[in-house]
Amino acid sequence: MREKELESAIIQYLQLRGYYAVGIKSGKMLATYKGVTRMIHLAPRGTPDIFCCIKGLFVAIEVKKDRDEMGRWERQWERFQKSRVLVASAEHSIEQHQAGEKVMAAGGIYIPCCDFDEFRTDVMEVEKIADGQKT
Repeated sequence: MREKELESAIIQYLQLRGYYAVGIKSGKMLATYKGVTRMIHLAPRGTPDIFCCIKGLFVAIEVKKDRDEMGRWERQWERFQKSRVLVASAEHSIEQHQAGEKVMAAGGIYIPCCDFDEFRTDVMEVEKIADGQKT
């Protein structure tokens, strides 16, 4: 499954379960309005792909297309953690990890995801956490 297909499947799954979920676009794009073309800034680079609310908990989801890409993403982060040297080819991965750390530091939940079935399990875990907080 391609990354965008997995992202769409995750959003649809969350919405079918009654949760708020939205895909987040980051970077920049050109937009033309009334003959004038401008650069539009979207969410900052590194922003997770999906924001959602599961039983009152803020959840940010970073989607990767497969286990190979997830592995590369994790290795780049581990190298950065050890060396604190930012290699240009790993810059985007590092920004994504840092965004995830910010989400968790603010009390949210961060889920890196490359498999739909595992994601469903992650959602059940989040639901258990939410149910535990309500008692």
